[in-house]
Amino acid sequence: VEPGGPLWGPAQRSIAASPTGDRIAFTRNEAGFGRLCVVDRATGQVTEIARGVHGQLDWHGDRLVALRSGARTPTEVVSYATEGDPGAGWTRRCLMVGPAVGWEAVDLPEPALHVVATPDRLVPVRRYVAGQGRMIVHVHGGPTHQRPAEFLPRVALWCARGVDVVVPHPPGSPRPGPAPPT
Repeated sequence: VEPGGPLWGPAQRSIAASPTGDRIAFTRNEAGFGRLCVVDRATGQVTEIARGVHGQLDWHGDRLVALRSGARTPTEVVSYATEGDPGAGWTRRCLMVGPAVGWEAVDLPEPALHVVATPDRLVPVRRYVAGQGRMIVHVHGGPTHQRPAEFLPRVALWCARGVDVVVPHPPGSPRPGPAPPT
């Protein structure tokens, strides 16, 4: 698990304290899959609130607001109603959809996580299966970037055309996966 995202971007906010300071919302990365979680400061209990890559967290009153994207969801501004027990689930409401409007009609597959053994480490890869026997590998830039499971219009386009897409995390990416075997 990797907390937050890279620190070199301007004004990135991967944590936010509740107005009373008793809970802290934070984001984390689990092999490229994002999670929004809340920790109770008194007990230390961590509760997962939502899946998806979240950023720009801001908590005011009984609302936690964030930018959110998922493997199948274009970027959107969302609000979570934070009253009550986070373990019972908080209601998410979409306030607006980002620039990728129209892609919601594409039935994107949820990517499956796989691990590929290389001579010096295990590399996690996500595979979007379109099911028509064709495949491309979408290699992202590096060496200090990890491609989280967020909406990528080019992956949606390829999948809509029946092409499987594999997205690896090549060696050198931060938190590229499990430690190499010793």
